[in-house]
Amino acid sequence: MQQLVRQGALQRGAGVNQGTLTTKEAVASEQRIVAALAAGRGKVSPIIGTDEAGMWLQCLSQLKYGITLNAG
Repeated sequence: MQQLVRQGALQRGAGVNQGTLTTKEAVASEQRIVAALAAGRGKVSPIIGTDEAGMWLQCLSQLKYGITLNAG
């Protein structure tokens, strides 16, 4: 792993993700996703309100995966 980091094939995470490794391609892919989301923000009307969406996400995460989502 260290050799791949030295060669530039893998990149170390930053901040709270210091212990993680990723590829340049994965970072680029995530940047494209975030850019597409930002470009689409405000382009359509929401189909449900944020308070209702949060309730449904919490319910589904508990029923399907047995986990409770945090507020973040």
